[in-house]
Amino acid sequence: MITKSVSKQIFLLIACAALAAGCLAMIRNPESSQHAIGWAGLLFFGGGGVIYLVRGLTSHATLTLDEDGFSFTAARRGDRYEWQNVSPFAVIRVGRARTAMVGFSVANKNNALQNLNQGLVGAGVALPNIYAMSPEKLAGLMNAYRAQALRRGGWAPDRRNDDSAPLVTFRRKI
Repeated sequence: MITKSVSKQIFLLIACAALAAGCLAMIRNPESSQHAIGWAGLLFFGGGGVIYLVRGLTSHATLTLDEDGFSFTAARRGDRYEWQNVSPFAVIRVGRARTAMVGFSVANKNNALQNLNQGLVGAGVALPNIYAMSPEKLAGLMNAYRAQALRRGGWAPDRRNDDSAPLVTFRRKI
């Protein structure tokens, strides 16, 4: 089981608080001509920090691998993908910060957003980098499950006696 990355949550909350404090200082400075920017920044970073904190306390994300495929659920929405309908998993880099994510493409899905993503970053769909496991290790693990499942016609590695339980479930509170 992969546990949540507490350090990522703490870093984001501290960053929002620091930026909101900086914007508050801009507002409180009587000589500053940037009151409007200060208010906009305070609403954005302060509000974002509050929303992130509330979501972090109430929302869960799960990634479950089983013999037929995998499912990902976040913010009460989920998707299910079958092993035979997805490409091999790769680490992709997104945005200016080059954030690493696990990317893949879905066969038989002609979705405009996925096509745009495929052209921009090389993958139509990406799993967020929210787990304590690195994207490289997660991509490797998912590729191993995919390869084994495709070799055995849907069977995943190390299947034991319980046919009803998923093979692997990753849970992370976000």
